[in-house]
Amino acid sequence: MFKKTTICILILLLLGCQSNIDSTTTVDKTTVFGLEEPTLTPEIFAPDIISTLETLEFAGTFSPDFTYFFFTRRNAEGINRLFYTEYINENWIQPVLSPISQDVAEFEPFITPDGKYLYFGSKRDNHDEFVIYRSEFTDGVWQEPIYLENELNDGFAMYISVSLNGNIYYTASNGIRVMRYVDEEYLPSESTGIYGAHPYIAPDESYMLFDNSGGYNLLTSIYISYNVDGEFQSAIKLGEEINNADNIQLCASVSPDGAYLFFCRVIEDLFDIYWVSADYLNDYQMNN
Repeated sequence: MFKKTTICILILLLLGCQSNIDSTTTVDKTTVFGLEEPTLTPEIFAPDIISTLETLEFAGTFSPDFTYFFFTRRNAEGINRLFYTEYINENWIQPVLSPISQDVAEFEPFITPDGKYLYFGSKRDNHDEFVIYRSEFTDGVWQEPIYLENELNDGFAMYISVSLNGNIYYTASNGIRVMRYVDEEYLPSESTGIYGAHPYIAPDESYMLFDNSGGYNLLTSIYISYNVDGEFQSAIKLGEEINNADNIQLCASVSPDGAYLFFCRVIEDLFDIYWVSADYLNDYQMNN
């Protein structure tokens, strides 16, 4: 079990949105997993707990109240699995295969800002390729995932990210696309104008993080694009603190409270989740 630190604070739901997650739960979020909060220098997230030497980890997601953390763990056979940890009785349980998982390849979870849904890619139900499933959080339990009968599974789609208004951003074969949620229905997808992969959309859609190799045989780096009057602007490559020139960086995201920036760094074929203070993005925006 993970050690609980001395200060417990109430985690308020992001921007006051409603959620089925229990908003009265007190979670020691000031030092997640007993870790000191990150500075402006990236460091490995929860070494030997989440990020390990024996397996590869990437693409994690917290629930809005910080009581659940789902992430992708690739085993020694090179198969992705959906792992999770949960805050129970003032402790974090040891990460294990998630309660909604099957013994098949599954990866890249994303919990929506309201805490109601968890999206992920899976090969369950005898699918040859990854398709998108969704689990709903009701009555304090993540429910049996359902295969989505919509455009996400009409073609190639992976790495779901959802804004507060329900718009779904995802990686398609021709770049990053968005399905807009209007009058309780999803419209046909449209291009965001961003060519890349692994989008993270800010809850208010003010910016998008994504990764791109920038060309053939170049290492993948993380970029940011700001939304101005509904149009995403030219991408800006994040600085060398995030994008180590000798390695691959991908799968960026921001914690539900906006405090932490997470990303995956690949060093000599070892995938680890890193984190850094999201103040890095604030300074970056002011300086660009």
